[in-house]
Amino acid sequence: MPVVADIPGACERQLSFLVTRHGFEPPNVERIGRETYVRFHRGNRTLSVSWEAGLAPIVEIFEPPKAPTDKVVSWAERNGVARTRRFPRVRPTTKFNPDDTSLLERYFAEVAAQLEKEEESWLAT
Repeated sequence: MPVVADIPGACERQLSFLVTRHGFEPPNVERIGRETYVRFHRGNRTLSVSWEAGLAPIVEIFEPPKAPTDKVVSWAERNGVARTRRFPRVRPTTKFNPDDTSLLERYFAEVAAQLEKEEESWLAT
């Protein structure tokens, strides 16, 4: 029987800097149907990494609106607080391969490095 790579574990390990350096709660892993979500929360801010079998992960940021004109996503509410959704600029060069543990670690390491660089001000607030 082939070894199945631990996608949520690789994601959690490589994005652990959110917890250790930026005060996020340990990740919450949830499977809903064919999709898996790894979510890191800090107050009403969330960094979410989700994927469906056969597809590469999607990274999303959820946070309270900053301006009255910001588009609120009704299903993204948390603790009674409306939130917006945006997609940070994360473009790993390593191909997402759910069957290769070492590639998964590299993939999520690139995601982490790009997030820390591109979202520096969001992470610091």
